[in-house]
Amino acid sequence: MPRAVLAAAVVVLLSACGPSVSVRRVVPAPYNLGPVHKLVLVSAEGPSRREREIVRARFVERIESQGVFAIDDASPRAPDLFDFFEQLFSKEKARAAAREADEYRRRNPGDVYVRLRVNDVSSRRRHDTRKKKNKQGEEEIRHSYWAEGSCSFQITLVDGRNGERIARFTVSQEGRSPTYSDWRDDLLETAERDAVDRAVSEALFQFTPQRVTETLALEEKAPGATEGIALIEQGQLREARLLWERTAKDAPESAALAYNLGCVSEALGDSKAAAEWYDDAARLDPSSEKYRRAVSDLRRRTDDAERLRKRD
Repeated sequence: MPRAVLAAAVVVLLSACGPSVSVRRVVPAPYNLGPVHKLVLVSAEGPSRREREIVRARFVERIESQGVFAIDDASPRAPDLFDFFEQLFSKEKARAAAREADEYRRRNPGDVYVRLRVNDVSSRRRHDTRKKKNKQGEEEIRHSYWAEGSCSFQITLVDGRNGERIARFTVSQEGRSPTYSDWRDDLLETAERDAVDRAVSEALFQFTPQRVTETLALEEKAPGATEGIALIEQGQLREARLLWERTAKDAPESAALAYNLGCVSEALGDSKAAAEWYDDAARLDPSSEKYRRAVSDLRRRTDDAERLRKRD
């Protein structure tokens, strides 16, 4: 996954709030895996084969479709191995266990090893009866049928470098099928799939970095703003920055211009210059909450970028 956090925005967003530039970045997940590329699903367990397989298949499919991590599903080759696998990394491991651990890691190399333990995948029929009047004003009894589903499973993540546990958490979600006037046999399966999808989404959110786009509103009344914004509208961010840098020599006390220079520098991925310009804006106009927030927001974004370069 590309780890560049600040990316150039090639247009100004002309909204009701005025012109702004966009900063596209990656936000670390609650369990930050850092520069991880490959996951290995070591074990998939569950109360039944059906429950285990529906969650395992969706979990692997979603990771593959996201394109953030590669995943090797080694669970069919190593059933119920995970507890033993964790122990193989321990400092007290015997030589024979150490050799077995090294052999397993050689055959199934990965940055992070994953255990999936399904607790429940189930569904229930639901029915409701209500009296309603038809177009002729006559009272009718109307039936509604749907199904509700549940899914709960536990994920354990282990560091492939040293066997240390990174995280262990449980997700639980409810799902629901569409509602019909008569019962359909596929509603139970539909509700289960919905619950599984929701649970898998929650699980992936816990360790998958998210791409976000933030908008930085420009100051329209700053010196040179009209000309610079016109350049940005044409995708010429570098030219806009050069224009504003020249303008700043004639208007060194303009906090608004310094702020605009910080915004365009950040959109171009130059966080060092952006920090200097934001600091200037906050210094020149210490009463501006907007400029102080720009300083703290950039610090937060650069801290996130640094976190993505290493594992928490």
